[in-house]
Amino acid sequence: MVSTAENEIRTDFLGRKVIIAANRSKRPQDFIRKNEAHEKRDGPCYFCPGNEAMTPPEISRIEGKKKDFWLLRNFNNMFFALSKSYPRGYGVHEIIVETPTHSRFSSLPESAFYNMIELFLRRLHALSKDSKIKYAQFFKNDGLKAGASISHSHTQLIALPYIPKIVSRMEAASAGRRCSFCRMLETERARIIFENNTAIAFVPYAARFPYEIWVLPKRHAWGFSSMDNASLQGFARALKASLQKLDKLLKNPDYNIVYYSSLRKSGLHMHAEIIPRLTTLAGFEFGTETIINPVVPEQAAKSLRETKI
Repeated sequence: MVSTAENEIRTDFLGRKVIIAANRSKRPQDFIRKNEAHEKRDGPCYFCPGNEAMTPPEISRIEGKKKDFWLLRNFNNMFFALSKSYPRGYGVHEIIVETPTHSRFSSLPESAFYNMIELFLRRLHALSKDSKIKYAQFFKNDGLKAGASISHSHTQLIALPYIPKIVSRMEAASAGRRCSFCRMLETERARIIFENNTAIAFVPYAARFPYEIWVLPKRHAWGFSSMDNASLQGFARALKASLQKLDKLLKNPDYNIVYYSSLRKSGLHMHAEIIPRLTTLAGFEFGTETIINPVVPEQAAKSLRETKI
């Protein structure tokens, strides 16, 4: 069915332009794919308990109640992009395994989300002592379309010797009393999909991708390290709820999560962006840096909000 809404060009507060192609409007079920192999792998899973020797040496872990039973593990990526041993490619590339079991990330208990953030804090604290490291990017690739080669749930960390331009633009937009992110907490009310006392999740006005979700702490915070315990718990709860809704509505789509958190005090308003991989960028997007989104953000928010978890 063709939508009666008009196509329009939307611009977000960072200047990124998106074409909302309402005439191409798709329903959630239009994006549900047939069952596909989630990964291409032969042999044992490197990230499962008992295979710890198959990964690089452990950096950190969160222990379970039983002896020698871990809840989360952290180690260097065997196929690293950057390393402190490379003067011209200086940096860090690590893996955080969020669970000892082959479980869908959204199905993990809320405590696992909070433990993951606790491990983030450990790594941020350690990296902040290295004056050469300027920014640390946590990100999750879930599924083949999102770039994952191993299905066992995990997050990656790449620490850089520079601050990416997009992060600098976010810092400029959120600095001072007129923080653009803080204002979004008021202007995005119509697109909220989940909310608690300390965090909010919504589909942004100029969503670049179908069912894109942003999760923000309500209180201005430049990074995980600047949030109190209640805010961290609220953020973990909002992140889990958002993924549960996404998985239930779209039947476990591939997706990326990008966490924007400053390594040291800055003007940034930290947040997470959940990007479902439902469409493919093509020539127009690469040529113009303008993305076409075939789902009206308000419709996406309504579907996600009405999805019971």
